[in-house]
Amino acid sequence: MPTPQIVQDNWLIPGLIVKVMNKKVNDGKLYGKKGTVIGVEDLYVGIIQILDSNIKLKVDQEQLETVIPSIGSDIAIVLGEHRGKVGILEEVHVDNYKAVVRVDDTMIQKDYEHVCKFSDV
Repeated sequence: MPTPQIVQDNWLIPGLIVKVMNKKVNDGKLYGKKGTVIGVEDLYVGIIQILDSNIKLKVDQEQLETVIPSIGSDIAIVLGEHRGKVGILEEVHVDNYKAVVRVDDTMIQKDYEHVCKFSDV
């Protein structure tokens, strides 16, 4: 009998660079702004330090979006197979929303929402 797969839908980890996608956060002033995840509470709530600002806030992951960095940048796999691995973004396929990540000399193709720009905190 095969082992059942455990599906994890929480994806926030410290070090991710994310984008605020809720227009109600801070009266809309932070909509579209990027920030670094500096902590995670209860698996789904990120403590976000907005880039180029002193603003820190708690935001549910549903109100955040992953960020795709430039080619050659560090990227974390946040969902699916290889979750938790950090690699280098090698290619972006805009037409089918895929990213190719090099992890330990292996090329892995992932959906955009399964990867996120990463910066050690």
